Amino acid sequence: MNRDGYIYLLMVLFVGMIALTVLGSYMVLSVTAIQSSNSVRVSMQALSNASSCIERAVVSLQEDLNYAGDETITLADGTCILEAIGGSGTGDRTLCATGVVGNNKRRLEVYVIQMLPMVQIRSWKEVTSFTQC
Repeated sequence: MNRDGYIYLLMVLFVGMIALTVLGSYMVLSVTAIQSSNSVRVSMQALSNASSCIERAVVSLQEDLNYAGDETITLADGTCILEAIGGSGTGDRTLCATGVVGNNKRRLEVYVIQMLPMVQIRSWKEVTSFTQC
């Protein structure tokens, strides 16, 4: 009878070790998923910052066609860097902006074919490096 008690105790310890291993693996996977989710959130915020910069530049150009850009704008969550605006007058303008959150950077390159009376955009694309600015 005493031997049965040891076998039962060893089985309980063995099952407990398996349960702890599974729980530990689950915790590691959860932490990794949270870190990945945070990286995606920060990256999307950087893209949003770049979009905000482009939109601000379009409004500024509508108010003053001589607006040159070339500024850094501090936003609620990060910054955006607006490059010097290409082109002149009411058409064929190139706008480039980099949204920054921490070490994450996202870049947008926008080609505007008409500024007034209504803005017409030919292309609005994310790029890894600027080719038009």
